[in-house]
Amino acid sequence: MRAAALTELGPSDTEGGAITGKTSETFRYYAKQPRVLMVAKGAADRVIAGQIKRLMGTRSASMGNGKAVKSPK
Repeated sequence: MRAAALTELGPSDTEGGAITGKTSETFRYYAKQPRVLMVAKGAADRVIAGQIKRLMGTRSASMGNGKAVKSPK
């Protein structure tokens, strides 16, 4: 079984390494990208569901130049 597929099932690095016959460090190396993608997908799902409305500390939209832009109604 590939580390990427196994990572989605949630084993620890030690467990994943034992299942795949690799060291926990090797398993961790190959599981890193799938874990990042799982976190990103979870965050995107929460944004889409409306559970994350805005970033903390922001009051309005910005064009990246420090000037606030009014949100369209």
